[in-house]
Amino acid sequence: MFRFDPISTSNIISIVQLVAVIGGFYFSWNSLNATHTQIGLASQSLNIAVTNLNTASDNLKLATDNAKAQLYNQMLMQGRELQLKFMDLLVPEPEKAKFFMAIIIAYYAGCFELRRVLSLPEYTARLLDNDIKESMRDNAFRERFDELRNLHSKDFGKHVDELRGVA
Repeated sequence: MFRFDPISTSNIISIVQLVAVIGGFYFSWNSLNATHTQIGLASQSLNIAVTNLNTASDNLKLATDNAKAQLYNQMLMQGRELQLKFMDLLVPEPEKAKFFMAIIIAYYAGCFELRRVLSLPEYTARLLDNDIKESMRDNAFRERFDELRNLHSKDFGKHVDELRGVA
């Protein structure tokens, strides 16, 4: 049926080499597929790491903004307390109303600047703006604001001017 006469040792070695090369290609192919899978997993891990770093960065920024807001608020409260004590101890009675108006204006300016650092609810911002508007309707208060306007930020002065009913 089959004749194996022409098969020689060199032919057998060639066939064995061919089988070895095909086996090598098969193992190389499997190695490449495994490497491809590992690279995909590494890419996914890097994407997750980037997402985690972005989240950590956002959290750090939020914590920093919160700390700034707390420090700014403490500074406002302590400054106001010192001004009130100074007013009670050293300001003569006829000047107390003028001094107190300056404290209130500084409070409003501080709240305005705090709104830049801290995100306040819209209704809180509207309440603060309404307080400013109502205070500015008093002529003495408005005159005192005009005297002290340059001591506060230009943005605060512009904000007060833009409030409806204050001009």
